[in-house]
Amino acid sequence: MRIVLYVEGETEQAFKRHLKAFLDDIADRDEKQKVGLVTRTDTHRHRLQRNVARDLGDPQCLGVVVLVDVYPEFGSPEAVREHYGGCGGQRFRAHCALHDFEAWLLPYWQRVFEQAGRRPPKNPKWLNPETVNVDKPPSRVLREDVFTGKPGYQKTVHAARILEGQDLRVAAEASPQLKLFLNTLLEFAGYETRI
Repeated sequence: MRIVLYVEGETEQAFKRHLKAFLDDIADRDEKQKVGLVTRTDTHRHRLQRNVARDLGDPQCLGVVVLVDVYPEFGSPEAVREHYGGCGGQRFRAHCALHDFEAWLLPYWQRVFEQAGRRPPKNPKWLNPETVNVDKPPSRVLREDVFTGKPGYQKTVHAARILEGQDLRVAAEASPQLKLFLNTLLEFAGYETRI
């Protein structure tokens, strides 16, 4: 049994390993069967609608989720859900990172600064990561304000290192959109636990 996850790019692809570890941990706690997690990278609405229908027709598919960034294409999480609303039935959900995936890295600010080779501030200015200004989304904050030296912020490399060994519930508590997304995965997997 598996969940299919449509993502925009390489960073979200790199997130798969951490999502799978999270789901496996919950499966062990709930004493449930572990589920597979398949990622695909086509989020174009019309192709997605066709692909979701194909995926949901597979009896091994528990559900399909599309995960996109709000920035720069959409103005809000509601706009994301409206855009993808007709792509599937009960076993399909659209979720987003507000404003981009890197918002979900910010709750691990000490690890972020460690990876940048810098001393972490006592009081980081982004304790509420989903409120970081859309004019300067979290990916730009990391690139311009944190990873200021060479080689600079490398999305897939640094995201994986920042998340390594971390509990995704920490980020979910600071990021309501991540919490919704993780709870959808738990629901589709048939696990009782919610965060």
